[in-house]
Amino acid sequence: MVWGKTENLQVPVLIYTIIISVMGVTATFNTIENRDYYSLFGALLFIISDALIALNTFHIVSVEGINFSFLIMFTYICAQLILVCSVVNQMNKN
Repeated sequence: MVWGKTENLQVPVLIYTIIISVMGVTATFNTIENRDYYSLFGALLFIISDALIALNTFHIVSVEGINFSFLIMFTYICAQLILVCSVVNQMNKN
């Protein structure tokens, strides 16, 4: 099993996964309703960032030469920037 020594993290990881999934669904509905592609793209990058954290933390993938810390921070910062652009875009529409 993937969990190994981290079995005590199963419940918090499950709760966090549900929260991130709700964010993704909300961003999808926001895109459909308001044609706001920023929120969807930002949410997707945020989910990718979290997936990279999981891969790195739980040692699901071990690839030499890949700097997970850089990829995690790069996708996270880009996601945050794009999500802020989404909020500003929505505020300017009103």
